[in-house]
Amino acid sequence: MQKARREARDRDIPVLTDVLHERKVAPPTTPPAAKAAAPARTREPGVSAQGAAPARKQPSSPEAVVWDGLEERIKERILQQVAQRMDVVLDDRISQHVGAVLEQIARLLADEIKYDMKHTLDAIVTHCITTELDNLKKGFKQLR
Repeated sequence: MQKARREARDRDIPVLTDVLHERKVAPPTTPPAAKAAAPARTREPGVSAQGAAPARKQPSSPEAVVWDGLEERIKERILQQVAQRMDVVLDDRISQHVGAVLEQIARLLADEIKYDMKHTLDAIVTHCITTELDNLKKGFKQLR
C-alpha cells in the first residue's frame, strides 16, 4: 500500500522536459530599452540561494542574460520541488522503519517482562510455600 502511494506521488512529479513542453517555454523576449538597462540582481551572477556556485563567465550579450535568468529560475524551481519531494520520501521511509523497529522492540520488551514476571512469581511462590511448610513443621513438632 505504501509502495502504491509512493508510485502515485512519483507520477505527479513533472520531469524538466514535461515542464518545458507543457509551458512551451521560449526564451523571454526583452524590449530593447530593458536590454540596455540590465535589471539589478539581488545576488551576484552565478551564486544560488544555497551559496557560492562554480565561477561562471559574465554574459557576453543581452540574450545570454535572458538565458541565464531562465536557467536560474528553472534551477531554483527544480531545487525547491526536489527538496519538497525529499521531505515527503524521508518522512515515509523514517515512519516505516521506525514503526517496524518500535514493533520489534515492543515484542522483545513484552517477552522480557513475561520472563521476569514468571521468575519473580516462581521465587515468591517458592518462598511462601517454604515458609508455610516450615511453620507447619514447627506446629507439628510442638504437638508431639
